[in-house]
Amino acid sequence: MDSEETKEPSTGLPSTHHYTHTLRREPWRVLHSAQHRLGPRIIQVDEIESPDASRRLTWTFMKGRHAVIILALDDDGNALLVREYRHPLGREIFNLPAGGAGHSDDEEELREHAARELAEETCFQAREWTRLGSYYPLPGATSATFHVFLARGLEPLTEIGTGDEWCEIEEVARVPFTELYRSALAGEVEDGITLTVILWAAAKGIAPA
Repeated sequence: MDSEETKEPSTGLPSTHHYTHTLRREPWRVLHSAQHRLGPRIIQVDEIESPDASRRLTWTFMKGRHAVIILALDDDGNALLVREYRHPLGREIFNLPAGGAGHSDDEEELREHAARELAEETCFQAREWTRLGSYYPLPGATSATFHVFLARGLEPLTEIGTGDEWCEIEEVARVPFTELYRSALAGEVEDGITLTVILWAAAKGIAPA
């Protein structure tokens, strides 16, 4: 008897197999573009058209640069968190050290930015640096790219800077990574960047979860 091919019932949804192969790589055409500066931010408004000319949209987003986030782990498996005031929230939160990195995505320049941010925000330096990867935090709202670095072999700085960038942090805390991971799973980590990096590091097996 000939075997019959079993077909899955149609759901009307795209296939879940090899999802990256279904992404359309052609950019939408920009018909008109305008930029508006608001303080240090640049807001761009584009009128765009789909590759097959079937759709037109007006897309408003913030022009983004590069930023670095640092997961700094000491020899006991503790991560360094910083307590900072976040005015949009009207209060302080704990998050990983992070900061802007300009327009360059050069590996060495990004590492230098990460080392500078770690020093300014925690007063520590690291002997070992590993780039874990990069991601787009809000691709619908900004073109910014975040680059994540792992810092190990922490040592306190022998000299502290005097600029304003050295005075932004209210507190530096050492928190066991295992505790951070449990807090992430429990929905207790408020900062989205910090949450992403904790789960990423745990999934990669970089830090004990």
